[in-house]
Amino acid sequence: MIGRTLEELAQGHLISGVLSGMILSYTQRKMTDTERAQTIWEAFCGELTQEPTDDMKEAFATAIKELVSQLQYDNCDWQAPEDWKIMDARDVLDIADELEAL
Repeated sequence: MIGRTLEELAQGHLISGVLSGMILSYTQRKMTDTERAQTIWEAFCGELTQEPTDDMKEAFATAIKELVSQLQYDNCDWQAPEDWKIMDARDVLDIADELEAL
């Protein structure tokens, strides 16, 4: 997998459907936040074995926020606040793999 772009990984289904949707949303044309959220939600729903509910949407949004909270400060210089929002996509992929293994 080394040397492949995130888009290639997403299109090749080498990563989970939800993460694939997130990556494709990011790598395609500039989307609005609403379009991006809809694409991610649809990818999530595509992996479900039952009808999605509003509770699931809330839980999924909470999980994304927690993921960001866990990762956003790992690779930053605490003296440079402009770096505080940097996240490494590899870390997100690693967490997705661990989540699938739970």
